[in-house]
Amino acid sequence: MTPEKMVEVANLYFSLLHPEHQPVRFSEEIFNTISEYTPEKRADSLGHCCFIALEIPKFIENGKTGKAFRWLGWMQCALWMTGTRSMAQCALDNAPVDAIYDRDA
Repeated sequence: MTPEKMVEVANLYFSLLHPEHQPVRFSEEIFNTISEYTPEKRADSLGHCCFIALEIPKFIENGKTGKAFRWLGWMQCALWMTGTRSMAQCALDNAPVDAIYDRDA
């Protein structure tokens, strides 16, 4: 996945999330104590994803592609866990244009 593609995917997720969720970074307390996802935490998780989507392009711009990639992976996991995006959709989001999803390829 190219850095440009990571920015494209982050922008896509921001556009999907932002109409309903404001970008909010997890507090230190939440970050340090959250150990599992519960439906009650859905809005908080998606607000944090919205925040992450805005941060990924900044990481890319500053040459921190490894960090951007880790944050994108975390965000995609959260989108899957919250029922916002399927694993197959996330895989296609990461794939080159016109790619056909084949998880065994």
